[in-house]
Amino acid sequence: AGGSNFILGMQDGEEYRKLKSPILTAFPPREVEERVRPIAQRHAREIMDRASPGFDVIQHLMKVVPVRICREYFGMVVEDEA
Repeated sequence: AGGSNFILGMQDGEEYRKLKSPILTAFPPREVEERVRPIAQRHAREIMDRASPGFDVIQHLMKVVPVRICREYFGMVVEDEA
């Protein structure tokens, strides 16, 4: 966020709405529910089904699932999920 407040930590207001607008073009709410959420859910479930004690949630879930969403939803080529 370059030292400024990031959208996830902001209250509703003019600056928030200005930042939210381009995000909604990338992830329209209807698309999130119909396409993005199922992708995230499927991959998170697959990863968690294989998790064992000591599992690093950030490294093996929070970093991987968004990469897989970008690959499947946007069609991005991802050579290294890490």
